[in-house]
Amino acid sequence: MPAIGIIFIISGLFIPRLIDPFRKFLEYVGNRMGLVNTYFLLTVIYLVLFIPLNLIFRLSGKDSLKLKKDDRITSYWIERPEQDEGNMKNQY
Repeated sequence: MPAIGIIFIISGLFIPRLIDPFRKFLEYVGNRMGLVNTYFLLTVIYLVLFIPLNLIFRLSGKDSLKLKKDDRITSYWIERPEQDEGNMKNQY
């Protein structure tokens, strides 16, 4: 098998037109695989992972992003504890 790779490398360096049909075929296969990944696999992941998680969160009443409107409060501001601003030198 390494001999086949060496042959392709040498022909690619010295006679690139010789392996051009092989490159075009691999580009075609790669584009088709990309379409399958984009439309099929990502749709399956969405249907299997995100929709059930959404249903579980809705049934349990969890609002992790705190998007529910509450008429009893006047502000949605979240108080944060004071942080030492310190020196901006040597931040990392």
